[in-house]
Amino acid sequence: MGDILGKLLFLVLTVLIARNLGAANYGKFSFAITFPNLFLIFSDLGLTILMIREVARNKQETEKFISNVMIMKAVLSVLTWGIVFMLINLMKYPEDTKYAVYILTLSLLINSFIEAFGSIFRAYEEMGYVAFLMVFQKAACTLLGVAALFAGLGLKGVVNAYFLATLITGIIGYVILRNKFVKPVFHIDIDYCKKILHSALPVGMSIFFSIVYFRIDTVLLSIMKGDTVVGWYNAAYKPMEALMVIPAAFMGALFPVFSNLYKNSRETLLFMCEKTIKILLIIILPIAVGTTIFAEKIVILFYGSGFESSIIALRILIWASVIIYVNYVLTQLLIVINKQKFNAIFTILCAAFNIGLNLVFIPKLSYIGSGVITVGTEMLLFVLCFFAVSRCMGIIPLHRIIIKPVLASIILGLALIIVADAPLFLAILIAAVVYVGAVKLIRIIDKDDYDILKSIFKVKTYEVSEK
Repeated sequence: MGDILGKLLFLVLTVLIARNLGAANYGKFSFAITFPNLFLIFSDLGLTILMIREVARNKQETEKFISNVMIMKAVLSVLTWGIVFMLINLMKYPEDTKYAVYILTLSLLINSFIEAFGSIFRAYEEMGYVAFLMVFQKAACTLLGVAALFAGLGLKGVVNAYFLATLITGIIGYVILRNKFVKPVFHIDIDYCKKILHSALPVGMSIFFSIVYFRIDTVLLSIMKGDTVVGWYNAAYKPMEALMVIPAAFMGALFPVFSNLYKNSRETLLFMCEKTIKILLIIILPIAVGTTIFAEKIVILFYGSGFESSIIALRILIWASVIIYVNYVLTQLLIVINKQKFNAIFTILCAAFNIGLNLVFIPKLSYIGSGVITVGTEMLLFVLCFFAVSRCMGIIPLHRIIIKPVLASIILGLALIIVADAPLFLAILIAAVVYVGAVKLIRIIDKDDYDILKSIFKVKTYEVSEK
């Protein structure tokens, strides 16, 4: 819930940036936050997510793990900032874009430390601290960013506000870590670091290439088509990206649970994965249907005139979300069962697929081609991950999982077509009533689903029926 609230707050800021600064400046902001993201993994190399898994299994190693990880991340962060600085100066971008890249890179590097602190909180299943940092950072960023916009400080003011909010959050996160969990001693153990990196690198590679295929379209559009097209595309991309908070929050809460189940009951782990996918599909399918039907009203409501070109992109990209929701579970499951090398291989293939097709189709189809390729890339990742999970753990019966959620979403879609001319908020209310009624009528949610939902909101008391 903290993750959802935090992302909604930041979505408010991005919408206000688009409305106040226009498509071109919004395109610059989108590029400036996307470009350093492509290199951010070099400051982490998969250490953060590995820390959740390892500390959840062996809490006695917490101090040693976090101390060595923070030293490694500090060195890697300096190198990463240097790489981004060098590359952006080799490219022919205006000074305001370069400045935004410098400051947002520093912000994202600080944020990687915040995520490292959060990984310890997650491993101890103390999600309240994670939620607090998420909401505080995004609230501070939104408030300071809005203040900068209304003060007329433009793009530079917004990125400075982002940096200040992130820095304050990082300080608070470190204080919580020292006072509530562990006091890092900052003594490096070279052999221990080598061992950690050996396990983390496959995770880091998979994260890197997933970021590449998820964000490279923005960079390529910026180079080939300019800031305005990037602004249109990212206006459609941001709602889809905001929706990613739901599976991320689910798996963030359930990852330590899955890790423990892998040690104790693999049959229950597979059952939990099946139920988690079902719950996520129940959430995302009606959103995808509603967004497809009301894309025009959504874009005009949030972004206003000048962003009409974003409508078709939103209708395409929202269906990538449906596949991503399932992929979140499958990719995290591969890490839990120590098959992170598969993730690395699969994301390399997806990145090559995505980049190759974007280079071919952006000149011809612009951002529309990028949207279709995004959907295709996620489908490729799904096929690869599903095959790997089936071989390593057992087959997840997707055909049985999806039938009822799809049927309920079809009922919803028919109802929304009937009320398509109604005001958006009234249509949303009608949609909610129709969908809840369909879910109850078809009896999609059972007792085990409720148990898993309870486990997400109160992880330490989870109970799962054995099947």
